[in-house]
Amino acid sequence: MCKLQAGGSRCLACVALGQKGDFLSLQEEANAPAAPYMTYDQLEARFTAVGLSEQDMVVLSGRVQCRPVLPRLYNYDGVLNVMDPFLDAQANQLKMRCPTDVRQGGFLPMDPTKTEEHF
Repeated sequence: MCKLQAGGSRCLACVALGQKGDFLSLQEEANAPAAPYMTYDQLEARFTAVGLSEQDMVVLSGRVQCRPVLPRLYNYDGVLNVMDPFLDAQANQLKMRCPTDVRQGGFLPMDPTKTEEHF
């Protein structure tokens, strides 16, 4: 089984790749660790459930598309111009980087090759 070493200039996490038997890949298992609408506590619980740490969660989250985040920034619970109350002070910065007219495929400018040291 191969391993992925992540963490920018030094190895911060070694994560085993592949399914348990490496014979079958199920979409629901591949998508299980995270969803863009989850709170931090929900994400941490999901990653812990599959044997990953908080540090693994941060490293593997590397890059996020704007499109799935837009409802949390502009249309929370279906109410136009209402922001998800679980978002913190960075939400206004996210709005500047993900305007309402962002096209599919727009990415939040994160560096997937470097671990954020102030997280």
